[in-house]
Amino acid sequence: MISPITQSFTQPPLTTRKIEQANTHTPAEANEDREKTMLERMQELHEQQEMHRENMRRLQEDAKNAREAAKAQAEYWRNQRIAMEIATRIMRGDNVPQEDKDFLLEHNPAMFKLAMSVRQQNEDAENHERLSPERESDCPSYGINMNPASVRRAMASEAVQAAMPQISTPAVSQPQA
Repeated sequence: MISPITQSFTQPPLTTRKIEQANTHTPAEANEDREKTMLERMQELHEQQEMHRENMRRLQEDAKNAREAAKAQAEYWRNQRIAMEIATRIMRGDNVPQEDKDFLLEHNPAMFKLAMSVRQQNEDAENHERLSPERESDCPSYGINMNPASVRRAMASEAVQAAMPQISTPAVSQPQA
């Protein structure tokens, strides 16, 4: 019987055996295997690259959408701030330009109705400068065919009149002759 120590010296090391087994291929076969492995690896890399490109495209599109949403949100809150200030002026009984009333009616009809319904009589009414944007290019959402005539027609509509509180005026009796 051979001792384990002697046996380890008589057999070649494990790595040498693998090399000898690998060398059983001819050089042409070894080249084909390397080329096949390289082609497979190149294909994997190409697929990963395409996946990264698609992810990058999606990220860029998401960033663009987020910028547009943020811009629209900023515009909305800017308009709401202006509408709130106009409504406050109306409620105090101050004189507000018709363009500002039109702006308020378009951007927040409920606030317009509320402001008009709780408007106070103010003998010392302050005359305010126009607060709303002057041109359509300043506020793209404002330019939706809101001329004063169309606003007056909208205010005269039954739906708006029904929502407005009825203000009763005391009846003045005519003297009988």
